[in-house]
Amino acid sequence: MTLTPVQKRAAMKIAVDLAKADRQIHGAEVSLLNDCQRSFGLTDDELEMIHYLSLQECIEVLEDLPESEKEALICTFEGVIQADVDVDSRERILLAAIRMALSDKSREWTSLFSVNDVESECSSSQIIYLEKRKCLSSREVLDDDFNNLLLSKTLNDVGLQLFYLPRVKKDLDMDLLCRSMEYILPSGNRAVSENMGDALEKITSVSLFNAFCSAFRLSPGLVRFDAFLVLKLQEGEMLGDEGKLTRSMDFICMDVSRDMKKRVSYFVTQLDAPSRKLSYEGYYRLLYDHLMSSSSVVSSVRIDEKGDFYLTDVGNQKLCFESSPQARTFYLLLLRYGVRGVSQQCFDGAMAYLEKVKDRYAESGWNFSEFMSGLEKADDEYAKLIRNIVIIYSRLSTKDPESESFIGYVTTIIRHRSTLKNYINNGFRSASHLSDKEAYCVRFDQDTKSYAVSADVSLFSVYEEDGETVPLSGCRMWNILSV
Repeated sequence: MTLTPVQKRAAMKIAVDLAKADRQIHGAEVSLLNDCQRSFGLTDDELEMIHYLSLQECIEVLEDLPESEKEALICTFEGVIQADVDVDSRERILLAAIRMALSDKSREWTSLFSVNDVESECSSSQIIYLEKRKCLSSREVLDDDFNNLLLSKTLNDVGLQLFYLPRVKKDLDMDLLCRSMEYILPSGNRAVSENMGDALEKITSVSLFNAFCSAFRLSPGLVRFDAFLVLKLQEGEMLGDEGKLTRSMDFICMDVSRDMKKRVSYFVTQLDAPSRKLSYEGYYRLLYDHLMSSSSVVSSVRIDEKGDFYLTDVGNQKLCFESSPQARTFYLLLLRYGVRGVSQQCFDGAMAYLEKVKDRYAESGWNFSEFMSGLEKADDEYAKLIRNIVIIYSRLSTKDPESESFIGYVTTIIRHRSTLKNYINNGFRSASHLSDKEAYCVRFDQDTKSYAVSADVSLFSVYEEDGETVPLSGCRMWNILSV
């Protein structure tokens, strides 16, 4: 198969959804997912991106593939649910929906849609009849006692209950409903019994569809059929644009404005696709999340000859900070001051000192040696802070201290310290498999009004000019800093 990168991610997303559809993880399924990842050539970073895709988007990405390639993908998906000997009904229904939405035989009257960030609930064991517009042909089938019984039994045999509003209204005991509301709802939320009866009389499959759209924040335009059956396939979580997890639901929608019995029968036949188990439900999920957190790594940080930071114990990941090397300079500065950190007052004093110096050198011209000599003579906390920044920045950057622009970079570090703090923290928080990421982050204490880093300096090592990597606390640069 010649799939594009986004098609590979879409196929992998579907495989993962099928593996977890029964809320259990099977050892054989995990092995098969590993094979799928290798077969699709997906890196771990690309694998992370599948969580941004909804099932609807996956189908839209794959539906125009040649039929032979879609059949090959379906075979892969079948292998996922058959990896163990126990194929759950939820797996079979989800696979049937995916097969129907992709197949040229059924996709004209089948579609999948996904809704995100919803709070409403609905059953995955009920299949509901809805109308976008009144459809007499489908109603004639469902209103016929024999046909209704036949369809209901066909669906019941695969664990699904048909929800057809006219039948529900006919069988509903209004006296019992009104009486039960007196116990279930507080008085302020109860409807008047007579009003409930009138409302029930007026509600139709069309108005119920509008209520469905409102409850699940669904645009009516997403459904292209006039009369259809809707079944919830699954619910889960997906990542939004800002990396925030939101609750999602996926539904299959089947056009039954004609050939209703034939299409329902076709759907049911698609469920015929047919250990070691690990539950993925309830407190097991809590346990697994805790295990993932507990098994994360406290990593050492290596600073190479270019001044870049690497997490040596988690795959030698490179930490990427915006506005480098200013961000890295700010981080090492705070690390040198330890848990007491650097106060806001000290930074403000250093800023005022630099403004005066800048005005003086604007007239006489920049002189780095004279500038550093002035800092040593000043011998106060502001001057020490600036001197430390200069020493660290000279080590991590390629800027020439003799250049007139150099003092501008030093000033930027002090002026934009709050922004640099955010850049640093984003870099550590984006690292994979790192335990207690917050311990590496820069914090601002509201009580003491100071910036500090909690990480222990013993975790850091640095490349020296002689080619050796030594503990940061033992390197030449560290020992000439004044705190």
